[in-house]
Amino acid sequence: MITMLMASCQSVEKMIDTGNFDSALTKSMQKLRGKKKLKARYVVAAEEAFAKVTQRDMTRVKTLSSSSRAKDYDQVLTIYKRMQRRQEAIQSLLPLVANNGYQASFQFVKVGGLIAQAEDRLVELLKEEAISLLSEGRSGDKRSAREAFVRLTRLLHLQPGHQNFRQMRNEAESLGMVTVRVGVENFTRHLVTRSFKHEMISQGMPSSHWLIYTTDSKAPADYEIRVILEAIEVSPEQVREQVVRRQKEIEDGFDYVLDADGNVMKDTLGNDIKVPRFRDVEARLVTIEQFKSALLAGEIVCRDLHTRAVDVLPIRSEIVFDHAWAVFRGDRRALRKDDRRLLERPQVPFPSDEAMFVDALARISPMIREKIAENTFL
Repeated sequence: MITMLMASCQSVEKMIDTGNFDSALTKSMQKLRGKKKLKARYVVAAEEAFAKVTQRDMTRVKTLSSSSRAKDYDQVLTIYKRMQRRQEAIQSLLPLVANNGYQASFQFVKVGGLIAQAEDRLVELLKEEAISLLSEGRSGDKRSAREAFVRLTRLLHLQPGHQNFRQMRNEAESLGMVTVRVGVENFTRHLVTRSFKHEMISQGMPSSHWLIYTTDSKAPADYEIRVILEAIEVSPEQVREQVVRRQKEIEDGFDYVLDADGNVMKDTLGNDIKVPRFRDVEARLVTIEQFKSALLAGEIVCRDLHTRAVDVLPIRSEIVFDHAWAVFRGDRRALRKDDRRLLERPQVPFPSDEAMFVDALARISPMIREKIAENTFL
């Protein structure tokens, strides 16, 4: 947005001087479209910007056309189509005659035939690359199979009715898939639910079109991830009480000021003179602190089932339950703000060992995702 704003503030002449021909042309056309009296500066700028951007595009096409790579010819096709849109936009404004009588001249390129030639050459190159990559995929190179899938998808975009390309793409997709076998080895005394295994795959594993996860220990696979839960240590439930005495001087009503005769004194407006009365109040605050922790230890083992390479990540997942609440006796006005906040907190029971184990398990998924990011399967 900042770049667009800066461009809108620049003059068309400045855009042309800095090589920003398309922006200069677009801005000039905006200034000319729908106007009866055309300013000469925008007519001249449109003519100059169009000529220079066309020359630049044709120079780029000449360089790319000498390549035998499909991606370069894809760029050629993109450039031709961009030129076509640009020329159609200019043609809709012709003739461009400035209010001083100057008429702009434009040299158009017949891109229709060039686009057809570029598409034919692109199809030829994509087909050659797809066949070569698919052959490598059949030999076990999954990365090449995925590259073949990309080429064949582009081919089907250019020739959607070509059934042979569709069959080849389906084969490339099948060859490029990576199967990851996921399992949990639990040596703790707690149960690992089936839902955890599902969540571990859905939340802990990166998602990709090319990745298939399975919990079937006998399924053929390319990689294996084993989450080994070795032990969980749960601390005893700890409760600590603390009694605090709070005292505070508070304003508690008022007294009249009396004169020597025992009469209420008046101020200059005739109002009774009063003075605040203070007294001490006190309360006993009982604070109850609860503490319990659980530490789950284990490791994540990533294994390439083809090369037998193994990578191990130790894991430690700690859950801490730390809760405080309070009760009091006495005058509430003696309490501090922090005391009152503690009074608003409810008394809650300690979580069970099982609940803490489940919470500790939930923290493993991000660790798995991070580990897989370091050892990508794709």
